[in-house]
Amino acid sequence: MQHESSPNRNRYPPAGGRRTRAPRGSTKQSPKVTMINPPMILGAKTMNNPSAMMGPITIMNDRTREGSSDLRSERCGKLLNEKFDLCLDNLYQLFLDQSEFTVIGAIGTQGVGKSTILSHLFGYNFSEGAGSAPFPIQSEEANLRAAHETIGIDIAVNSERLILLDTQPMLSSSILVHMMRNDVVLSQDTISHENYHELQSLQLAVLLLSVCDIVIVVEDSVPDLNFWHLVRVAEMLKSRPLDSSVPTQASSSSGAPDARDHELDSNADIVFVFNKLSDFYFEANEVNMIHSSLSTFYSNSKLKRRGAISPLSSGLDGSNTEDGINHFLLPVDQQRILLPGEIETMNISYQHSMESFRNQLLSLPKRSHRTITEREWLRNIGRVWENIKRSTTISEYFKNLQKMGHYTR
Repeated sequence: MQHESSPNRNRYPPAGGRRTRAPRGSTKQSPKVTMINPPMILGAKTMNNPSAMMGPITIMNDRTREGSSDLRSERCGKLLNEKFDLCLDNLYQLFLDQSEFTVIGAIGTQGVGKSTILSHLFGYNFSEGAGSAPFPIQSEEANLRAAHETIGIDIAVNSERLILLDTQPMLSSSILVHMMRNDVVLSQDTISHENYHELQSLQLAVLLLSVCDIVIVVEDSVPDLNFWHLVRVAEMLKSRPLDSSVPTQASSSSGAPDARDHELDSNADIVFVFNKLSDFYFEANEVNMIHSSLSTFYSNSKLKRRGAISPLSSGLDGSNTEDGINHFLLPVDQQRILLPGEIETMNISYQHSMESFRNQLLSLPKRSHRTITEREWLRNIGRVWENIKRSTTISEYFKNLQKMGHYTR
């Protein structure tokens, strides 16, 4: 597929790389972000140092650690399998009949570190090795083969009643190759495996926007306009009735939808996380540039993207953290941060960054009027997912793209 080139596309070097700095005193213009249509399957990405995405192996040592060889069997499970069928029957043992819980999901492309970040949020102790992490971490072998680890949606519940959802990579060349090699049967609304994978990516994004309290959008490049566009499309498709022909199962005796039924449809808080970044991105001007790019691209979005999550919790980036867009930067290793108006630098580690991010994330306002329990939330996912799979809105969107020649058989 052909896509518009963006004047901002080469504004930043690849993640983990360096670039020549602009001379001091030079004027930097605000980025102009160009909408692209439609999302594009991304090439498989490799890392210079596969183990670097994990940073230091221990974090948050002021909290009780969670981790054991039986962790995955006791606290984790599969919510959506490779065939995109829900696997609810084996999950009820993980959930309680209480309403004090928070649902956090992560979406992103291949190898950006979604599983690692969610494992950290879970509270897993990486000193026990990545092999027992609640979410499968991309191995060095898989990284060298440009293969993906997560299939469908994995789920984990920790003792703090955090329900974490880890999705398979979106717009992934690895999944596309897997589909083609295994001759995966296409859905009736798609005409190619590329078309089918983009449909699945959008369905996953819409599902998480519908059932999560917080959705983390993980990237390892700045900016990833293709993926930003996919999030905007998911927002557009979610904001419309998914399918008026599918009745809502949870309803009152009068036939009107139950008030609790809308709790799954309210907007999630969106948090953008840029992972595995080199020290260049932590300079004050670049932190502000990232914020400006996000604000420009999502200026007309109705997503709950504004809050108090900032790359530097003390607001050293010079932006208004109360009114700014939720975003956070995680380093690939020890990084140097240039403070505004100062020559001295400070070192910030992955450990410190992850601790700060977790604290800020869990400080977002909770849903104070939640009435459904964990198990009711799990049961209701079945209704939401069926609506998404049968959605005439999503089907018509892809039919229009086909008519425009974006896909070939």
